[in-house]
Amino acid sequence: MNSFHGATPEARSRPGIDSTNQTEVRRVEVSVTARSCELPAALIRQATRQVARLSRYHPRAVSAEVIFSEKKREKEVEVVVNVHKTPTIVAKGEARDFRSALDEVVERVARMLRKQRERARDHRAEGLPGAVL
Repeated sequence: MNSFHGATPEARSRPGIDSTNQTEVRRVEVSVTARSCELPAALIRQATRQVARLSRYHPRAVSAEVIFSEKKREKEVEVVVNVHKTPTIVAKGEARDFRSALDEVVERVARMLRKQRERARDHRAEGLPGAVL
């Protein structure tokens, strides 16, 4: 018996297709921008990895932009996530270092994406109680 649960051979061989339910798994396009500051390569990789993982909270997330900026003593990270057919999500995080600010803003965006997805799910009608089907 096939362990792919009815997936077609084409779906099994194509990257980006979830073989269990044959829905396309989208990758979020992430761009990183530094405003008036220098960023180490490790921080850019970490930001790209963390923000790309946000697609698990909302499958319609299309692209994201991470903006690092430095103000006097504070480091600021802003994340802008574009979700297909929904309002754009924008969040900012501030801390003494970029890694802490990045962690803070990723948590905020994840919370916002989960909330937006739950609202969309709850909005769908479930059927009337006592209705005859």
